[in-house]
Amino acid sequence: MRSKVHIFMLLLCSLALFSCQPVDLEKELSLGSAAAKKNDWKTALAKAELCLDNVPSSADAAILKSLSLFMLHGDNAEEVDKALELIRQVTKEHPKRYDAFLVHGWILFNKNRLDEAIAPLQKAYELQLDVTNKNVTQVVQGTINYALGVAYMYNNVPEAAEKHLLTAIKSTPYNTWYSIYASLGVTSFYKGEHKKALDYMVKAREMAPKDEYAVAVNIAILVDYLSYNQFNKVNANVYAAQRKNWYQYALNCVLAARSRSSNLKEQAYLDDLAKKIRKRAKI
Repeated sequence: MRSKVHIFMLLLCSLALFSCQPVDLEKELSLGSAAAKKNDWKTALAKAELCLDNVPSSADAAILKSLSLFMLHGDNAEEVDKALELIRQVTKEHPKRYDAFLVHGWILFNKNRLDEAIAPLQKAYELQLDVTNKNVTQVVQGTINYALGVAYMYNNVPEAAEKHLLTAIKSTPYNTWYSIYASLGVTSFYKGEHKKALDYMVKAREMAPKDEYAVAVNIAILVDYLSYNQFNKVNANVYAAQRKNWYQYALNCVLAARSRSSNLKEQAYLDDLAKKIRKRAKI
């Protein structure tokens, strides 16, 4: 009787083995990554979860799942927390994975948790510089530097912000992003370099959509600053002559954005901004 029991248990194990064939991890991860590149995050998530079901220790699958969860459910606080908890675990278990730290920082960055984003992004930056990481693409390098630069800018660390933004701007596609030039303008303003800030903002305007109101408003403000002797001892009168025209241009851009907006909160913000411009410039 005992032998029959053993045979029966062996038969059960055999059935279990044949019914749970292991997946081709490399193939499924490749398919998941390809789906992510096409912004098919639903498929990417499914592939990541399939891999984790079969190989729970797969860091690659966990990183893909975390990013996919965020891209699919970024407006759902509970799902974002799941994504963050998963990626934090990966960084603990794999402290040399720059891509895990990048995903952690990127999620925080995109949720405007910019003070929290700096630490993982800085770690990603340091790790990707290691000579053993030979396959870090220009786009990834640009992404790390862009996110770090903006995070440092918002946390009022202008020197570090400028360093990373200037590095990001050398990479594709960031060399075509007017927002980086605008961020460099803000950074220079924080450093008290008003003329340099204006030059960056003018460059941003050249690359931006014609009526990008944020850039236009910043230019008007910088021209205003440079029209005062205390900020510009060289030719303040030149900027004073331009001041009202730039504010009028900024106001026109704000009003154009207001006419296109269907969002009540944004409309209220733009109405208030237009009011402040009119008051400041007396127009």
